[in-house]
Formats: sequence, C-alpha cells, structure tokens
Amino acid sequence: SFDCDGWIHITLDDRCGTEARVKYTHREDHILYCCIDIPADMRERVLNGMDKTSTQLWNEILHDYPNPVFTRKAVYALWSRHHSQQYRLHEDELKSAQKFLEDAKRGYSVEPISLELPSGFDAIAFALPKILRRWSGRLREISLNSAWQTNGSRFELYAALTEAYRSGLPIGFLLIRSNDGEKHGKEKLISQFLQHIRTNWKISPKFTLSDKDYLEIHAMREQFPEAKHQLCYWHAARAVKTRLLVLRRAPAPYNVVQARKEFPDLDPNFVPVGQSIVLLVRFVCRLCSYRKQKMNLI
Repeated sequence: SFDCDGWIHITLDDRCGTEARVKYTHREDHILYCCIDIPADMRERVLNGMDKTSTQLWNEILHDYPNPVFTRKAVYALWSRHHSQQYRLHEDELKSAQKFLEDAKRGYSVEPISLELPSGFDAIAFALPKILRRWSGRLREISLNSAWQTNGSRFELYAALTEAYRSGLPIGFLLIRSNDGEKHGKEKLISQFLQHIRTNWKISPKFTLSDKDYLEIHAMREQFPEAKHQLCYWHAARAVKTRLLVLRRAPAPYNVVQARKEFPDLDPNFVPVGQSIVLLVRFVCRLCSYRKQKMNLI
C-alpha cells in the first residue's frame, strides 16, 4: 500500500431509496509502475535460442544485463510456449501424443501399441523395439511398475521393465486415464499391453514381478501363467511391517478348506500354532491348576 491519504466515503440514507453518496479523496500520487514485460530484443534472443534450455538463456541474459526488469519466470513462460510447438502436433494432448508416436515410428525408435479402449478410459501405449530386438531372447524376468501424479493430465504411468547384465531396461510404457470407467477396464488395458510385448517379441520370462496391486498381479498371471510371480520386496516387507505394528488384534481362524481352494499345494494337516490342540490342552491344564490353587487358599 501507499501513503497517499486516499479514502472512499459512502453514505446511505433510508430516505433516499436506492441512492448513495460517494466521496473519493486522493492527495498523493503513487510511484510510477515499472514495466516488467520482456523487451523486443530479449524476446528475439529467446526465440532464436530455442536449442538451449531456459536456464542457459537466463544465465546469458544475466551476464549481459545483471539487473533486468523482467523475471526469470517470464523468460521461462516465453521459452516454454514456443518450445512446446516443436512437439505439440494437435490441440488435444492425447491425439498429439499419438501423432508424435506415429512420427517416431518411422525412425524405429518406438512401436505404438494398439489398444481396445474400455468404456470411460483413455490410454496410450508403446514399446521400445531397439531394446527388445537386442535382448528379447535373453530376458528372464519382467516387472511392472506404476506411478501416480506424474503429470497434470491425470494419466497413470505403467512401465514394463526387465534386466540384463544387472542393468535395468525399460521395454514399454502404458498411460491410462479413467473417467468413471467400467469395472476391470484398467486390468484389461494392462493385459493388452503385456500381451503385445509377449506375442510380438516372443518373450517367455521365468519370473514376473509387481507391487501388491491386484490389477497388475492378475494381468501378469493372465499373460505369463508359466512364470513364477513375485511381489516387490519393498512392498512385501512394508506389508509385513505394517501388520506387525497392529497390536491386540487376533488373526482370523485358519480355515484349511478355504486355504486349499486358493492354494491346493498346502498341507491339509497343517495347523497354526495358535490353533494347535497341544496348546489348547496345556491352557486347560494350567487353568485347572490355577483354580485348584485358588480353592486351597480359600
């Protein structure tokens, strides 16, 4: 604010109906506003330097003009707006990405994957043929990793990863956005994505890995039923640690029939320690002994 001795007085009177008396006072002028627009010569300099990053351009500007009236944010906005025109091929970001992949396909750097979209879903997927062409015959494991909130368009990112000579290799990416989509729609898209990689590149992994997301687990099991599926060690350790931190909550009774329906290889004679008949007998004996001692004291 400025010490301009400025006031606005508004007087209302019921007798005047809808009329109001306004008195405005302003005694001192404000200081002049400084123009912070990027000058024409600086705009031309930024537009001619699109091969550089915005940071490099800003450092060059500071070298020649140590105290510019415009801000770094303004330079970045100008640079970003014109730089995006190099790869933005359509106003719709999804169509722009699809066109971008089709153009990149000519250079054999990416392979767009055709997906049958369930109702209420948007998705785009592609594989990396250069890596797959070189390593597909040697891949023994595939992992599926996901990330959320990585972009402003609400697309969830899924990456198919593998390993060769102890180095991680990305072999494909899938982006999914759901707008109240149908049930199991996301699982269908993940399954189509993995099916393309499996059939087009003849991959037969011995191990598949994912986190604890059931959608990823089911899609992996559907496309690679012969592979052994493992959970991410970090997620498994975190789940166990979280469960151990819960105190005073008895586990559910073990039901051997229900357990063997899901895992037929389980030993039908297995009994958890907490439900063992031996422990039950010991508990009853100790209870009887305690009551007997109490009666003797009385």
